[in-house]
Amino acid sequence: MASERNAGARLPAGSLRAARYDRRSALPPLSVFPIRCRVGALIGGRAVRQDGKLSAEHDTSRAAMKVAVFDLDGTITRRDTLWPYLHGWVRRTRRRGFWRRAFAATARFPLDRDRGRLKFELIRAAMGGATQAEVAAWTTEYVAGLDAAKLCPGALDAIARHRGAGDRLVLLSASVDLYVPEIGRRFAFDETICTGVAWRDGRLDGALVTENRRGAEKRRCVEALRSRQAGMTFAAYGNARSDFDHLAIVDEPVLVNAGAALRREAGNRGFRVEDWRH
Repeated sequence: MASERNAGARLPAGSLRAARYDRRSALPPLSVFPIRCRVGALIGGRAVRQDGKLSAEHDTSRAAMKVAVFDLDGTITRRDTLWPYLHGWVRRTRRRGFWRRAFAATARFPLDRDRGRLKFELIRAAMGGATQAEVAAWTTEYVAGLDAAKLCPGALDAIARHRGAGDRLVLLSASVDLYVPEIGRRFAFDETICTGVAWRDGRLDGALVTENRRGAEKRRCVEALRSRQAGMTFAAYGNARSDFDHLAIVDEPVLVNAGAALRREAGNRGFRVEDWRH
């Protein structure tokens, strides 16, 4: 996955390298993302013995809980979120030179197939040099604009169902931490894991400071979650073939909003198939 990371990027002093967030901790303003979150033991106020071990009552409750991992683009939202975010910024700021640089980046992609590089170059072309305050203001406006027409009703139902059951909600996306954590907060996810981008001297650089959270990297993230939440049942929802890597290692894999060929492939792998768009 090293090819999907801009290895030459220089990080600003004090930058942290993990784009992971937890709503139970005090959330800092967008200007200090990415931030490494504290992941609790999910004791949740249940009985703990004097020797520090969880009681049998807690063990039973923990086993009954699930961790529900949601993809974002095409799963919760109907379409990609990064391009509308960047395009909206370009229209808002009348960014000069963007289309020329965007065309060059997309023309190169068929040659190297490096999605991380493409993402970095588009972000830098559209928003490079923007201040943290400017980005935060646009992010607030953009996330507020994700209305019912842009969201899948079945996804909102599934999120509400898991929340009502007391399950732990995780948003896992290859999209970037300029706005994904804000979407996670809007829908009350417990944790958000996404692709991190670099800032330099208070201005957006755009280089990736984590792996691009896609395919095998998503699988690695889910494996890390499972190691932290041992004994808990995992459900995961995705919409693309690139999600198969992590769907294959959870207890309840669900493919949503896919075409006929992908639905057949998912069925052959034992994944549940649903349509959340209606």
